[in-house]
Amino acid sequence: MKDIRKNTSLILLAGIFSVGLVLFMFFYFKISRSTHEIFYQITPNLRNKVVLNKAIIKAVDQLPIVIIFVYLISFSFLFTLGKFQEISFHFSDIASPSYTILLIFLAINIFFQLIIIPDFYQKITINRYDAEISYASYNKAQEYKNHREYDKALNAVNIIFNFDPSNKKALLFYDQIIKDRSTAIASGRLRKLSEKKALPLRPPKGFFERGEIEYQKKNYYAALFYFERALRLHKDNKELQRLYKRCLYKVNSEIGALTEKELERKRLIKTKERGLRYLNQKNYYKAYTIFHYLHKKYPKLEDIELYMRTAEKELAKIDFLSSE
Repeated sequence: MKDIRKNTSLILLAGIFSVGLVLFMFFYFKISRSTHEIFYQITPNLRNKVVLNKAIIKAVDQLPIVIIFVYLISFSFLFTLGKFQEISFHFSDIASPSYTILLIFLAINIFFQLIIIPDFYQKITINRYDAEISYASYNKAQEYKNHREYDKALNAVNIIFNFDPSNKKALLFYDQIIKDRSTAIASGRLRKLSEKKALPLRPPKGFFERGEIEYQKKNYYAALFYFERALRLHKDNKELQRLYKRCLYKVNSEIGALTEKELERKRLIKTKERGLRYLNQKNYYKAYTIFHYLHKKYPKLEDIELYMRTAEKELAKIDFLSSE
């Protein structure tokens, strides 16, 4: 009886995993061939994550069909196997492991549908959004580079590193900007580096290093962005805490000088968060309206402009952009 239960379990499990794997591979290659949006050209790693998550969702959605298929196929030849011909057994000996496996996979499917799949959908939206921002940042960096605004171009490229630290295109472009900047300085078209701390020849790897670079360049708003994320990873780092407090003070002073009121500074942060929430929800009209307003009021905040351009680009696709 133990052999019967063991063989039954092995056949069913092997069948479900085999068919499930084949189905997953089919969906992966199918989705990969149909996912070719232009903004993934800059961040192919994000594209691969989107394809992988979509393939998993498709495979899990088909899990009940896979189970039914495997059960039908398995029991159609199960009794023709040699071990089942040689041993006397009752149908209950097969029914027990069969129903157990069936209930386990049904529980797994329900768990995935209620808990895991919604998280995968959120990851897909975030990765797609990050790819769009990276694409917009890359184009913005090219624009700055063409206008010889090399510091702004480097800031734009650094946004890509936030989503994909090892991005090859961004690394090459970063090096090219550094090279062009050095050439421009040597020819006297830019101020010498003695007026500012020199940038590293390679893009910094961690949030803390990037924050230090931006802080030295007096881009306190961007520095705060990186320090906040560094603190999530190193909450007990006292040096980082001191830098963060100094940077926060600088941001408050800088934004306070622009807004003149502390209440308006808090309103700016809350309004920006609302705009980002609309972007994540793909409500591009409301997002554009918010960021367009913020960009007019705070033209020096470059991340606001990038978010606005992203929403503007999406609205242009559906001809829904306001005449402003």
